Amino acid sequence: MALVSLLTPEGDSEMEYQRKRYGYGTEIYLNSEQCEALGLTKMSAGQSVMVRATGVVARSTEELDPSADSGGTDCSVCIQLTEIEVKTQGDNNAAAAATMLYGGAE
Repeated sequence: MALVSLLTPEGDSEMEYQRKRYGYGTEIYLNSEQCEALGLTKMSAGQSVMVRATGVVARSTEELDPSADSGGTDCSVCIQLTEIEVKTQGDNNAAAAATMLYGGAE
């Protein structure tokens, strides 16, 4: 399965009150015990990582939508992550990471 970008599109009304460029709830926070269990030590801002996760569908909804672009129904799903694996990839590059997360200077 290909990775899918979670970047919020420019002009989305959500962006008016969101500080970050990615949607609510897309960050994963790991406490010190979880980092230790995953073998993550001395991580630095900008470090690229590979995350593999297993989860359980906690909620699934489907509702009718009269707009043609959705095919007649809108669906959503909430997945509770239950197990993850995190591995570092390459060198850290804080400047490139900041640009990816918050955009370039305007």
